[in-house]
This record gives sequence, C-alpha cells and structure tokens, in this order.
Amino acid sequence: NVEDSTQLTVECLRDIPPYILTQLMQELKGFGNEPRVLFPPAVEMKNITDSFSSVDPWAHSSSTPWLTGITADNGMDGSAIFMKGKENEELLSELNDQFEGIAPLVLGFRETAVNPQRIARSIRKFYFGPNEIWNETMNELTEMFTDANYLHCSEEAVRRHSGPTYKYYYNYLGSKTLFPSTSGVRHFDEMFHLFPFPTLNKENTTVEEELFGEIFLEFITNFATVGNPTPKGSKIKWEPVTSAANEYLYIDNETQMMQKKLKSKRDKFWQNLEFRNKPKSLFRRPPEKNYEL
Repeated sequence: NVEDSTQLTVECLRDIPPYILTQLMQELKGFGNEPRVLFPPAVEMKNITDSFSSVDPWAHSSSTPWLTGITADNGMDGSAIFMKGKENEELLSELNDQFEGIAPLVLGFRETAVNPQRIARSIRKFYFGPNEIWNETMNELTEMFTDANYLHCSEEAVRRHSGPTYKYYYNYLGSKTLFPSTSGVRHFDEMFHLFPFPTLNKENTTVEEELFGEIFLEFITNFATVGNPTPKGSKIKWEPVTSAANEYLYIDNETQMMQKKLKSKRDKFWQNLEFRNKPKSLFRRPPEKNYEL
C-alpha cells in the first residue's frame, strides 16, 4: 500500500538526526557531486491521494509576465569540479574514459532517454569531436554543462511560455562572485547587483560597476512594478520576445543591446536530441557507481 509505506517513511525520517541524513545523502552521489538534485519532482500517478503533480509541466503554458535569463558561463557550476588539483584530474580522466555512462547521470537524462548511451555519444561528438576530454577542452566542457542545464532549458521554456517574456543574456564580468578562483561570468553573478552581500569584499568594486548595478536593479524593479523592465522614458529599450528568434537583451561590460537567436546552433542541437522520449515513471533509480546502463 503506497499510502501506508509513505506514512512509515515520514515517521522514520522524523526520528533521524539531520546530520545523519546529510551524511547519507553523500552516499547517494553517483559521480563527484552529481546528481546535485537527488530527489527531483516527479510526475505522480493520478490515483495517488493529494499528489503534488500528476501532469507533466511541459503540457501547460502560463500567461503570467516573465523575466528570465542566464549567465554566459552558467555551466561552470558543473565543470568547476574538474578544474585544478590531482583529485579533479582523476575525475576528468574518469569522465573521458566512461563518458557514455557518466554523461547521462551528470546531464540529467539517464531516467528520461530511451537510449542514454546513444545520446551521450552524440553529445561527445558535438562538443569535443575527436578530442580527449581534458584540461585543454575545459571551455567545451563548460559549454556542455551550460547548454544542458541552462541554455536549452531556458530557450525551451521561453518557447512554451504564452505570456509577455523578457529575456537576458548576462555576460558582465564584475568583481563580486561566489567563486573567485575561477574566471568567467558564472551562475548567480547577476544577483550581486540585486541583493546586499555584506560578507563579500567591496574594495575592488569600481564606479562603473556600481553604476551598472543601479541600471540592472532598475530593470528588475521596473518589471516587478509595471511589468516592463524599460517603460516609456527609459534610455534603453528592452523588447519582449515576439518571434521564434527569441529576442533577448545582451548585457556585458560595454553595452546592453537587443539581439536574436541566442547560441542557436547549440540550442538546436538539444532541440533535436531525443533525451526526454522515455515514458514517465513514478520512481527514479538511485545513482550507480559503475555507470552501466
């Protein structure tokens, strides 16, 4: 009985100290720190009482006004684990040698693709060609994680959204970052212009960066207030998405300008990749150490 087993699970979890649960979670990791989301949402059976969701979210479209975007090196949160250090190089070597088994796990399609190994081979050919996956191909590795976890997801969500949509591509290299040991415009970097982070060093912040922060904050405030990041009278005009070209505001240290078709070749590759063609199932398998599929 599903309901009885769920109740027993809840009662058990309530009696276990949190630090033990945290330690046990690390044992569920299949490779390095992957998968980062151990227990993602699932489409549940319709006959389950009070199910969280029994319908695939892709089947619905929202008309709510939406502002969204990604950073240029978003995927560095996936590739950073392979940068520098002997242990990191060992992981990189393991990824190179067992890519067909590891890629479906770290890129999130092991449970959704009918043939994960074939998909992995296509991904390797697209990003790395005949090259080994090593320090010299770190940029390509970052692009792979960016596209799989952020770029294509963002572009596809914009395509499916029916309401007014304002999209940005953030390539502003500032002094504030959670990961100062790496270079690039990483995941979360734009948030430092929206919220105070008193524990971070402000000594390297330039006047230009402070001025840019005010502009970016005004974009977000305007959208939250009137539904348009650049209402009438603004010096910059941020246009909403109006076509299949997925128009977006390009933001870097020099300019903010409208562009179209963000990384279209890379996005098209993922559009044509059959990595979500497996029938929905209720449960996920736990990660496996040998990566055999």
